[in-house]
Amino acid sequence: MRDHGLVESAAGFGLSGHACWVYEDDEELVRGASEFLVAGERLGQRLIYVGPSLPDALRGHAVDLVGLDDVYGSDPATLLAYYSAATDAALADGYTGLRVVGEISSAVQDPRVWEQHLAWETLADRYMAQRPLAGLCCYDSRVIAPELIRDLCARHPAVRTCGGHPVPFRIYHDDDAVVVDGDLDFFSADRARRALAETAREGDVLDLQRLRFVDHNGAVALLDSPATLRGIPNMMRRVLDLRGLEG
Repeated sequence: MRDHGLVESAAGFGLSGHACWVYEDDEELVRGASEFLVAGERLGQRLIYVGPSLPDALRGHAVDLVGLDDVYGSDPATLLAYYSAATDAALADGYTGLRVVGEISSAVQDPRVWEQHLAWETLADRYMAQRPLAGLCCYDSRVIAPELIRDLCARHPAVRTCGGHPVPFRIYHDDDAVVVDGDLDFFSADRARRALAETAREGDVLDLQRLRFVDHNGAVALLDSPATLRGIPNMMRRVLDLRGLEG
């Protein structure tokens, strides 16, 4: 089972951890990155920092700097091929996997790239659930639109968020299923529908056991998914009855 939930520390993630680290100042970025890298060192993973530059405070770690332009700007499939090859290379070199801190705020400030980047986060999460690749995705709330931050948080198992950016739900991969975690209601249903359209494929299982609350709007969004539902909460069965579907 992967680490998930709302977090304030990046120290506790395993070989396939995937967290959205929203920060408000450089100190919060460095703290999260340092915690994440130290955990990776203890697990024996190769460490990479992807960003414009490596913060001075992180130079004490055995971490390789990869320039932002060397990785991002590609389509999701090309990005996945890059990280998959890097993970395989780390394993071949005797590491237990790959651990990446990505400070990619400057790469997603243009709204024209948002859809592609969200598709990448979804694809990366599916891959990380199966392989020893861990990622701390760092986003600066001072330069990224709140709308994008909410969408990014919804696509990560674990989230560190700052004031003003509520995280009503998250949709992510875990074990053999796509998990819906949190609350789905009138206010979040459209966002959930968009996330599910990217995340849940035909043949997937959509696990609802961590769903705390769902109203009619949220239930309809879930039913529109092509995945098979598992762990349907009692509060949702009335909608199934009204639609003539079996629970």
